[in-house]
Amino acid sequence: MDASIVMWLGLAQGLIVGTVALSKRTLPTRLLAFILLILCLSTFDTLLVLLVDTREFSVINWLWYGYLPFDQIMVLGPLAYFYVQSLFTQNFQLTPRHKRHFWPAVLDSLDFVLSKIVLMAYLIWGLSEDQLAVWDARLVWYEGHMVIPQFLSLVYYMYRSWQFVRQAKLGADHKTLRWSRIVLGGMTAVLALWFPYLILFLSPYQNELLATVFFFPIYYPIVAYIYLLTITLMSGSFSFRPNPYTPQELRTNAQRLGDLMETEKLYTQPDLKVANLAERTGIPPKLISYLLNHYFKQGFSTYINQYRIREAQRQLTNGVLDTLTLEGLGYEVGFSSRSTFYRAFKEITGEQPTSWVERSC
Repeated sequence: MDASIVMWLGLAQGLIVGTVALSKRTLPTRLLAFILLILCLSTFDTLLVLLVDTREFSVINWLWYGYLPFDQIMVLGPLAYFYVQSLFTQNFQLTPRHKRHFWPAVLDSLDFVLSKIVLMAYLIWGLSEDQLAVWDARLVWYEGHMVIPQFLSLVYYMYRSWQFVRQAKLGADHKTLRWSRIVLGGMTAVLALWFPYLILFLSPYQNELLATVFFFPIYYPIVAYIYLLTITLMSGSFSFRPNPYTPQELRTNAQRLGDLMETEKLYTQPDLKVANLAERTGIPPKLISYLLNHYFKQGFSTYINQYRIREAQRQLTNGVLDTLTLEGLGYEVGFSSRSTFYRAFKEITGEQPTSWVERSC
């Protein structure tokens, strides 16, 4: 099958699926649908040149058909940024403060609006064709140089999106984290491919170079990315699980839990349970369980035993064996039996207590 047919089929499929997905109730799905539609329309805007021989266009025809409001790259960065936030943040909503990020999008449509104003001036007030040509040249210059703010906008929002994912990965669902990296990785790859074209647009040899390679090196990967997003939306295979707690809440409570474990030595209680920790720390049991499973990525016993073994190592280094046996030390740091102490010591340090003492003390 001709590669161009595959591209057009991908765009058609993306436009259809993206439009249908806009009717979904969940905000992440709608934001992903908007991302898909913007990519499809922007690609269509460029590939449209293949269908029309613009060399035969008069200035009037070009002003009518040459500036279409399909290339809306300035909204793509904010969409991606808020999409990853909606994946990780429970009950995330776009507020008026968020919507201000989309205001620069008017720059993408300015050439379309101005071209129609110039045409109205020609039809109503008798603007000459020479004046039309002057305005057309200005619009061509504007359209060509819009790639600079578009590129910089995407770079800025990709940076903020990756920064957000790095902060949110502590306590994040693995599947959600992986998908967010795929989405951002695809856009970052597009940026990397776009950069040479940014240089090309500023080159005096722009027309000669474009005539040789056109935009296929960048739009083939974009269409492949469109296929990926389309398949994901069609299959519904990706079910996201937003974090019930913000990254700041997780960090604050993890620090609080760790500080209390150190200062009050809660781990020395042999029968310590999550409910006991919640009572002593004031942190809800559900949040403690979430911290252990998603932030520390450990079971309750492993988390507690690490404190016990560190305390045992500290006391061994300070010569506790002069007054206490290894078994007695195990009881003192919170273990209920000699066997659990030895087993936990081996799991955490990789050595039996006796071997560790011989090597370190």
